[in-house]
Amino acid sequence: MGVAVANGMPMTATGDATGGVIPYKNPPALIAYYCGIFSLLPILGLVFGIALAAFLEYRDSSFRSQQDVASVLSLPVLAQIPFIITPAEQREIGKKRLLIAAAAAAMSCVVGVVLWRLGILNGLLRLI
Repeated sequence: MGVAVANGMPMTATGDATGGVIPYKNPPALIAYYCGIFSLLPILGLVFGIALAAFLEYRDSSFRSQQDVASVLSLPVLAQIPFIITPAEQREIGKKRLLIAAAAAAMSCVVGVVLWRLGILNGLLRLI
């Protein structure tokens, strides 16, 4: 069969000129390729989130304390308004903390089930 690829190398009946490393012709290589790509996405998202938070913190020009006001304006501070939390705000903070705790517990369960299904958790339990 006189089929030739673009660089002039003939194809054999058992594979192609790349030795079977083309992902679409090797499904396990395709799965490994996509698992590698998808495992990098959370890391890239974390790096992007940290960079965005650092950039926004750097660009924030508000005063944070009494010393900031005194150093920038070169004037003494006469009064400071205290931060007061109302009972409604306390309830909202409590709801948010409860939601975060529930989400953390759910994620812990999901991670545990995934590790157990992959057999990683069984290997770790054998070491104990």
